[in-house]
Amino acid sequence: AEQRRRVAGELAQALGEAGIAGAVTALGGRGTRPGWLRFPLLSSPAIRLAAGTAPFRQLGVVPAYPMPLPDLPPFLAGRSMARWPGATQLAERLLTLPAHRWVRPQDIASIVRLFAQHGSR
Repeated sequence: AEQRRRVAGELAQALGEAGIAGAVTALGGRGTRPGWLRFPLLSSPAIRLAAGTAPFRQLGVVPAYPMPLPDLPPFLAGRSMARWPGATQLAERLLTLPAHRWVRPQDIASIVRLFAQHGSR
């Protein structure tokens, strides 16, 4: 967990220094410490679509949800079709980045470069 926290901190710092918006750097309540199994990033919808391509996948950057959770069949059974704008926005923008112990500084630099190349500022 400490190694994932270190990687998450390095990702947050590198993304912030590059002016890439959307890095979620604080989750949980006061006094908690996230375990960072994956590092969340809110991107533009265009970047999220691009994240399905090989350059993103090769670096472990992947979209988090294929669709809003309320749109999945288990949620729809017997429920009204009310809109869930927050869930829709999250599904359109949320990516996750690797935060495991094998993420190297050059991997982080490659991730930052990839976002910068795709206009995620």
